[in-house]
Amino acid sequence: MVVYYHNHLVKSMLLQNILGVLIMPTLGERLTFLQAERQLLKKDIAAAAGLSLMGYYRYERGERQPPADVLIALADYFDVSLDYLVGRSDDPTRR
Repeated sequence: MVVYYHNHLVKSMLLQNILGVLIMPTLGERLTFLQAERQLLKKDIAAAAGLSLMGYYRYERGERQPPADVLIALADYFDVSLDYLVGRSDDPTRR
């Protein structure tokens, strides 16, 4: 889920629900967040990852899971860690 606060994307997408259970963002949510934050076009992201626009949409909507080589290409394009991209970390720093 992308969270808006006064029409701005909230930087931290790590959320907690009412019970205090950690809710990690999905790959699609991260892709949407990164695209909006950096004001990129979906077609440019798709091309950089070697995907069709429809293929990218399917990953963004969670209809399909990308193979490792596509995940790596997306992480490289956005210059973020794989853990950040797939929602396992809230730290985008690559190590």
